Amino acid sequence: KDVSKLEHLMRDKPLSEREVGAQLINESVAYAESGVCRRKVLLSYFGEEYSKEKCGNCDNCKHPKEKIEAKEEVVMAIKVISKLDERFATEYVIRIITGHLTPQIQMFRHEGIDEFGIGKDKPDHFWNSLIRQLLLEGLLKKDIEEYGVLKLTKKGEDFLKKPKSFKIVLNNLFEEANEDD
Repeated sequence: KDVSKLEHLMRDKPLSEREVGAQLINESVAYAESGVCRRKVLLSYFGEEYSKEKCGNCDNCKHPKEKIEAKEEVVMAIKVISKLDERFATEYVIRIITGHLTPQIQMFRHEGIDEFGIGKDKPDHFWNSLIRQLLLEGLLKKDIEEYGVLKLTKKGEDFLKKPKSFKIVLNNLFEEANEDD
C-alpha cells in the first residue's frame, strides 16, 4: 500500500524526478523482500563489500530461506546483458529475458535477438532477485553515472566462460495488505 501511495504522489512530478523516484521505490521494495543478509545488502548499496556470507544478526541470517540452484539462469542473464552491449538497466534486461515486448524494445529491435524470452518460464520477481544477488556477489555492477546500467565484472565474464554452481535465495513476496489487518 505504501508503494502505491508513493507512486500516486509522484505522478505529477517531472519525468526525470519520477524515474529517480521509481528506482528508489524499487530498491526499497527489493530490500524489504530480500532473503539475503541485510548487512550485505546495505553495504553493497553504499558501494562497500561485506566479506562474510552472514552477519548472524538480521532476520534473514537468523531464519535462512531455502536456496535453489540457478547456474543456468545466471548464464542466461549474463548472456542477455552481454548481448545488449551492457547498455541497459535491470528492468529492461528482465523484459528481454521474459519476452515482454515494449515500444522501447521494438525501437531498439531487441525482440529479434536469440535471447529474447529465454527465461519466460520464470516470473519477473525471480529475475529481479537473481540480478540483485549477482550484484551482491560481484558478477555484475551497476553504473551509477549511467542511471543503473548493468555491467559485467571480470568475475561475471569468468563465470560465463566456466559456469559453476550458483545458489540463490528466493525473495520473500509480500501480498497486498488488507485494510482489516
